[in-house]
Amino acid sequence: MTEITTSMIMSKVVASWRATSICLPVTVFCISVIGCGALPQKPGANQVEPIKETFSEDAAKSNIVTKVILKADTERIEQLEREIARLKVELTRAEETLVAVESGLQSGYTRADAVKSMAEAQIRLEKTTGLAPWHTDKITQAQDKLKTAQSHIDAERFGAGLFFIYRVNSIVKNVNNEAEAIRTSPNLLFVKKKRANLRDGPSTNHKVVTTLAQDTPLFLEDRSEKWVLVRTLSRMVGWIHAGLVTREVPESIGG
Repeated sequence: MTEITTSMIMSKVVASWRATSICLPVTVFCISVIGCGALPQKPGANQVEPIKETFSEDAAKSNIVTKVILKADTERIEQLEREIARLKVELTRAEETLVAVESGLQSGYTRADAVKSMAEAQIRLEKTTGLAPWHTDKITQAQDKLKTAQSHIDAERFGAGLFFIYRVNSIVKNVNNEAEAIRTSPNLLFVKKKRANLRDGPSTNHKVVTTLAQDTPLFLEDRSEKWVLVRTLSRMVGWIHAGLVTREVPESIGG
């Protein structure tokens, strides 16, 4: 009975060893296949490794700023085209005045005509100064032309005086049209402090692009927490702290 039992046990051990010797390589092979499939595959010599696109918050802000700059450039081009058209009209008027002077037609203008036109131009310019105080360059230009007109009137060159008055009225009309367009803009802001820095990024660590005076109009383009991305009338683009601007029209320009 002991010999049969021992023989039976040895048979089972041999059978178990054989089964293990067959299954173990198969198991190792399966694990290796599964494991390799789970590991990241290195691209072959002729394969291109895929590029993962990641867009950070800074990159998104940069894209917005780029779009605003392009928009400002487009508006700047349109403004220059309008200015060229205005100058062409003034050139035509200058040619007509010269022809009138050379052909002796200047006598058709009287002092009364010149003085009346001068007074009307002065009133228009004063109103424009109140509506668009940020346009000091154009207002100064118009004032200089009024002085030139007055000198021609005093010298009894009424035709020349009226020509310079016409140029003043042209500048005034151009500034008034721009001021009206600004007032109707839904994204209009004004600088409410005496001085405010316009920066190239939404923090005090960023570089100052320029310093803006009080009541300067700005166009709101985007926001980033406590900072706003704005565009100036001169088409400059930058960030300014939200606490430095307001939507209320200043009293100095009829608010």
